[in-house]
Amino acid sequence: ESCDYTVNEQQQIDMAIAYCLGRMHIIQPRDFTYLNLVATLESLRQSLQNDQIQRENIRNTTNHLNAPPTLLLIDSLTTLDEFTRVQEGLPTSRSSSNRSRGSGLSEKNEFYRQLVRLREEHNVMIVAASKNILGSSIVYDGVRRDKGLRRNRTRGDAWDKLVTHCVALHHIADGTMEDRNGYDFVATLSANDQNGDTNIFPYAVTAGGIRC
Repeated sequence: ESCDYTVNEQQQIDMAIAYCLGRMHIIQPRDFTYLNLVATLESLRQSLQNDQIQRENIRNTTNHLNAPPTLLLIDSLTTLDEFTRVQEGLPTSRSSSNRSRGSGLSEKNEFYRQLVRLREEHNVMIVAASKNILGSSIVYDGVRRDKGLRRNRTRGDAWDKLVTHCVALHHIADGTMEDRNGYDFVATLSANDQNGDTNIFPYAVTAGGIRC
């Protein structure tokens, strides 16, 4: 069904779309270390800081609402794993006395420090992709729930302290209730709390979109 918009209405729609997209940021590694990601986070932090100053100036003269959160998408946390292992294993003068922490040459810890700083200073929602989900198991007939998913954060470092929810995607196992109902995948959502509950969402990807 077509909609006839006036020029002013179309401009307002275009501005609203641009405003929403302007609050979404995707960061990806462009070299063999975390240095590029650290620089990207610092650039984003400075941009958000400038926006905050402008909002504060507007708020002094008008009843301006606080800005909605910024969405930060990291694709992905596991891209640099191989290079990180090599770099952290290289000998350095400072790592000789503390080999368990690695050499620090990958700048991974600095990346996480900057990520924590960004979240503390600004209203940022962080979503990170990861390929290596360890210890996960398929849910059969909507009954078996993997309690290990709540503990699994795949990083084993400062990232654990940032995680509030973990979503794992699985292919449906043959013969399960989800398979009989025509679903292809199942998403399991676990919160980083003490109860270990896991919510299950079967879904299928079709030409018309995602069917849940």
